[in-house]
Amino acid sequence: MDTKYLQDNLKEISDFTLTLLHSNRPIVETIKAYPDGERLTKLAVELESMLIDDVRNDKFDIFYQPKHTSQNEATSAEALFRTKGEFFVRPDVAFYLFKICKHEKEVVLKQIERVSKDLKSFTNEIDKDYNVSINIALDCLDPELVQKINSEVSKNGISHKNLGIEILESENFENVASHKELIEGLQSKGVKFALDDFGTQNSNIQALKTMNFDTIKIDASYLKEARATNDYSKIIRLEQALKTKYPNSQIVVEGVENEIDYNMLKSSGVPQLYQGYHFAKPMPAKDVLTNYKAQEMGQ
Repeated sequence: MDTKYLQDNLKEISDFTLTLLHSNRPIVETIKAYPDGERLTKLAVELESMLIDDVRNDKFDIFYQPKHTSQNEATSAEALFRTKGEFFVRPDVAFYLFKICKHEKEVVLKQIERVSKDLKSFTNEIDKDYNVSINIALDCLDPELVQKINSEVSKNGISHKNLGIEILESENFENVASHKELIEGLQSKGVKFALDDFGTQNSNIQALKTMNFDTIKIDASYLKEARATNDYSKIIRLEQALKTKYPNSQIVVEGVENEIDYNMLKSSGVPQLYQGYHFAKPMPAKDVLTNYKAQEMGQ
């Protein structure tokens, strides 16, 4: 494998991969229609082979983006996968390559190991109830994954309630019935399930009818539109409607970029969590602890 050649062609490979990710056509048709699609397919497979080798050798990072309360307290975070090889690959590109090469669950299991280990520090030094959520595709939810969660919880001396699972809203929820027993089993132990990126697909209502989500995460595109139009009424109405219809679900708003966003959202009167660069960018585990200690000291 020529690593330098992959690096030199990374943008072209990434653009090709993202086209496959967002295409509504069958993957074979998309490849055939894409300029130089066969060559780029081979390069994408080579890139994925390099990335999965890195994961198997623990050459990857987990960054954490905190979720803040209206009192500006960071009580939880989302775990975000980052490559750590010879060059950076966008997470969405990496994960789509893992998915089509059938390595997605292997990567998720490695993430569970790393996050559980970090949670041991977070629960000891921040709060015993500190929660970290991991993005997991519905198809990865199987008995092996449940066993892995149970094993890591026991090994690291943490609780199931410290772990959360975020299911992408683009997932096919028509088949969720086959996962229902596993999901409810984890929820009964304390694992929180979140519907991620709410509002980006037409499946959202079906998803909420099918599963009892502990958390609903409103996609950042709503705030992006609000900033562009200087009109926050749409997202505020959505928050209020969701809280009325699903009173037992925690509402999280993604993409909070500035003080105006924050103040407008607070005016909705809906108890919620906030996630975005206004509070913190994704950070390594050691910075989560450092930032918390600084906050405790009033710095």
